Amino acid sequence: MNNEEKIYSLLEKLYLELQTTKTELKDEIRGVRTELKDEIRENRKSINKNTESISKLEDKVDRNTESIRKLEDKVDKVNDKLDNIEANNADRYLEISKEIEEMKDNFNNVEQITAKNWQDIARLKSIR
Repeated sequence: MNNEEKIYSLLEKLYLELQTTKTELKDEIRGVRTELKDEIRENRKSINKNTESISKLEDKVDRNTESIRKLEDKVDKVNDKLDNIEANNADRYLEISKEIEEMKDNFNNVEQITAKNWQDIARLKSIR
């Protein structure tokens, strides 16, 4: 065998090995491509689920925000009522205190008049 035949034979072997390697690489690339497609599909499903969950959470947050606003309004109304009650109670306290003082004065007058009446009764009894 001469040199040219040897070179040709080596080139043929090299060509066959390259073809085999090329086929193996294509198969491996197809496998990786399939795996990536599956992973991408799963990731998309997961993203869709997460998007739905986020939407639900946003709806809940909106409802909770509205509930909080309503509660704040109610608390404001209750505070206003309490302020009114405090003002009314202060007025009533002053009125009641004034009436109690008047009652004390009247009671003192009744005591004095009663004492005077007892004196008159005692004097009238002594005259008889």
